[in-house]
Amino acid sequence: MPATLAGGPTVQLLDPAAQVGATPASTQQIPLGPVAPLVAIKQLGSNGGGWYGPNSAMALENPTPLSNFLELLAIGLVPIGVVMMIGPFTGRRRFGVMVLGTMLLMSVLSTGASLWAEAYSASAATPAVLEGKEVRLGVDGSALWSALTTQVNNGSVNMMHDSSAPLTGLVNMANMLINAIWGGVGCGLQQFLVYLLLAVFIAGLMTGRTPELFGRKIEAPEVRLLAVLVLLQPLVVLGLTALTLALPAYTGNSNPGFHGISQVFYEYLSAFANNGSGFAGLGTGTPWWNLTATVALLAGRYPSLIIPLAIAALLARKRQAPEGPGTLHVETPTFALTLVGIVVILTLLQFMPVLALGPIAEQLSLAVR
Repeated sequence: MPATLAGGPTVQLLDPAAQVGATPASTQQIPLGPVAPLVAIKQLGSNGGGWYGPNSAMALENPTPLSNFLELLAIGLVPIGVVMMIGPFTGRRRFGVMVLGTMLLMSVLSTGASLWAEAYSASAATPAVLEGKEVRLGVDGSALWSALTTQVNNGSVNMMHDSSAPLTGLVNMANMLINAIWGGVGCGLQQFLVYLLLAVFIAGLMTGRTPELFGRKIEAPEVRLLAVLVLLQPLVVLGLTALTLALPAYTGNSNPGFHGISQVFYEYLSAFANNGSGFAGLGTGTPWWNLTATVALLAGRYPSLIIPLAIAALLARKRQAPEGPGTLHVETPTFALTLVGIVVILTLLQFMPVLALGPIAEQLSLAVR
């Protein structure tokens, strides 16, 4: 990759007559810069913003399958490292294994669904559709990246998500709705702990035990704060999506069909989840989109940081009860599956109507053609 502060070279065009919409020229300036350092920062730091507009779909930002593998590896390196730290940090290695295993299970299911959807979508005339993808990377490399970049708050792309199969887009949306499959540098773990506290509370009620985690009871004040986090996501994302779709003359939606719903929902969901990827066919360079997406970004970022800290403060003030025969153990496969079920119910099922009107309806419409 380029790594320079010098100006880019001027090169001769191979076919000047092939230019469209401009006065034919015989030369072109190739934009260069400190591309390699920025790519390392954007991938390791879960930022995602690239030097070039097409991000890592650009050959100068991701030239080979080897660079594609290294950038993929960098996306999850720090978030997974944070998860690996839980066991030694808390002194509960089984708890750390449970968290790692639960996230890994959701990651494998998500990635497998993305690879299957993109390779065998009814939207493609052949098993592998290359629209919006780079030939040097292929369908599998592109679908794998799209799954991982939405499991982590990264947002970098090596394909155009707007050109992906509808069900692949659905998987990407599900990853951002959950926002706790690895997540960003620490924030994915924090969101996971929110789901964990809710699962402990619900499991305690189901088994007739007092809900508690590590000897500290989870009571009404903590549950009220957790409920705020659970309700904030649909309130903001669905509210802004509905308002945007209801006012097309002011908001400038680019697509009136099922895909248009997916574009709008994806935009606000990506902002709320602090991801940054998008369905680029949506024209968002307007005051409406800049302001409303900023509202979604602020609502998704700061409450999810402040409220869990408030819950932690409430729990820290409580006396720790010793573990006994009636203590709910969270370091078990049964509780891990219960936790995954809670995540699915709280994230995917409450958004099922908009998912049905968007990517699912689009997939069905393509299947009947």
